[in-house]
Amino acid sequence: MRSRVVPAAGSWHSIEIAFSGTRGGNIQRLADARGLADPADLDCHFLVGNGVGAGDGEIQTTESWLNQRPIRPSATWRGDERTIRVYLVGNGVSSLATDYQLKRLETLLESLCRRFNISPDAVYLPRDCQ
Repeated sequence: MRSRVVPAAGSWHSIEIAFSGTRGGNIQRLADARGLADPADLDCHFLVGNGVGAGDGEIQTTESWLNQRPIRPSATWRGDERTIRVYLVGNGVSSLATDYQLKRLETLLESLCRRFNISPDAVYLPRDCQ
């Protein structure tokens, strides 16, 4: 959860988790799959691996988080520019989240909620994980 920039007070007020839509991957592979020239342009702050392309439960931190940059909201996200975005590697159908991946996600969420005083009601899970 470290960053290069100290987050301003109140900079984050919610967290949204989404499946990556891929069977596996890591930051670089996900950027490649999305046609991005630079992984720094990936639309998430964290990625939690499932053991295919990244370690099972491995939490990868993106450049957006390291530099405390917001992610521009899109039609597929529920939050806004003060929402921390987390990709859970998998697609929720043929590539389900592993038990360890979910445990590590829970650890990440607890830490982020505590650090930024985010209410559990402001954590949005994929419909498949609720």
